[in-house]
Amino acid sequence: YFNHSNALALSQRVIGLYTLTLNISTFQLNSFARNALSQLTSTFDPDLYEDFIEAWGTHIITKSLIGGMIEERAKVTKCFLGTDDRIVAGCIPFSGRGPTNSSCAYYADQTQILSTRRLGGNAEIENDDDWRRTIAAAPALLQILEMIPWNDFVTDETVKQNLRTIIRYRQRNTDFVQTEAVRHVDTRLATCIPGDGTILGIGKNNQLYTRVSMNHPWIHVPDSGSMIGVSNLKDGTILGVGTNNQLYTRATISSSWVNVPDSGNIVSVTILKDGTILGVSTDTRLYTRATLRSPWILIHHSGAVLSVTVLKDGTILGAHTNQHLYTRATVTSHWVHIANGYPVIGVTVLNDGTILGVGPDNHLYTRAVLQNPWMLAHHGASVIAVASYTN
Repeated sequence: YFNHSNALALSQRVIGLYTLTLNISTFQLNSFARNALSQLTSTFDPDLYEDFIEAWGTHIITKSLIGGMIEERAKVTKCFLGTDDRIVAGCIPFSGRGPTNSSCAYYADQTQILSTRRLGGNAEIENDDDWRRTIAAAPALLQILEMIPWNDFVTDETVKQNLRTIIRYRQRNTDFVQTEAVRHVDTRLATCIPGDGTILGIGKNNQLYTRVSMNHPWIHVPDSGSMIGVSNLKDGTILGVGTNNQLYTRATISSSWVNVPDSGNIVSVTILKDGTILGVSTDTRLYTRATLRSPWILIHHSGAVLSVTVLKDGTILGAHTNQHLYTRATVTSHWVHIANGYPVIGVTVLNDGTILGVGPDNHLYTRAVLQNPWMLAHHGASVIAVASYTN
């Protein structure tokens, strides 16, 4: 199902005409089936019974849905399947339906319909309406509704038990293969992260999200909670702040969180130009630690802030408890108020220098430079913290 960064999506539109039911009370096997059953021995021969199942299957269908079906295959960016499947499925441009939400244009633009085939009717007709009119003359079996195992047609109890055994074996083997296939797909999806993940976010559910740019939607990172803050070390390691106010590291986007001992009580964290870790404590004051294993050192007269980041020139930018922006030239400088500010509770700086803020409404806001007004960003709802990320 996978090819590099793509996955396969399948759509099946069923047009049911009628249900076909066999009357079990008057049902009779034909001579070929009776002859095949008569060859089964009381002594269990795995090869003999496997050959029977291979030729005749495990069950006889007694009730089925008859009609036609349009099946379409689409190539989808693999990472889409790591987000809400309902959103993605509703946006794939399969025939006969329109977009289901405002984000559909993004998903649809990166989806390619690979093939369309029709079951039942005249499959050579491409027009859907014209094809539907041919289904009644040549319908297809669409769905098995009821079936009876072959052992129900045998009177010899030993042969009956042998058939039960081989049928159970075949079903268990099929279940195992299907389970392994699902596990393999889930594993591939769990490590799926789009692009370079230039923006990290913490959702209102305290889970980690990533987005390639401000023009892309958030993509959920599985098994990434429970966090209230996030940043990025110089070596690419992701640094998170847990709901317990402890620091955690994550070697890559798809790795697991690892607790940093003796690292509380922190609510926000960022990295200075020299690699020093700068944290905002639960007391709203700034603290630094030279490395992950170093102790926190209080920066006096550094309150009261909710979140901090570092501008391209090394200036520290903070979201104050009054939800205004403030700067300080160095760690030991005083805070200077920045006018022209919409309330923000979190702030970061993107790789291109754009300032990104989290409003009290959990929407994202951007400003190109400090002196510019905040501009509401698209696809920016439901985050409590953001950070720039370079892999």
